[in-house]
Amino acid sequence: MLDNLIRYFTAALPQLRQEEAPLAQEMRLVEAYLAIYRVRMGTRLTFEVALPRNLAEVHVSTMMLLTLVENALKQVSTRWSRAAASASAPAMTRPRCC
Repeated sequence: MLDNLIRYFTAALPQLRQEEAPLAQEMRLVEAYLAIYRVRMGTRLTFEVALPRNLAEVHVSTMMLLTLVENALKQVSTRWSRAAASASAPAMTRPRCC
């Protein structure tokens, strides 16, 4: 976990004052963030980060990709929490269809 935090901060800190960054740099930040998040989610979170070489130096808005990934994870986490609560509820309180 500590290694992942170091990787995350190493990738994030230089970007704090930049408006744009190479996509490869943003992807390293996302990969470090996902590795940290995996500690929380365990085996429920698997991921693969792949970036075609021809896109590595394309500049994108700083932290834009990380924000997208973070929001996606929040949505998924909310759905997992709701599903777990529904599965543990007594049978007669579960919603029924048809």
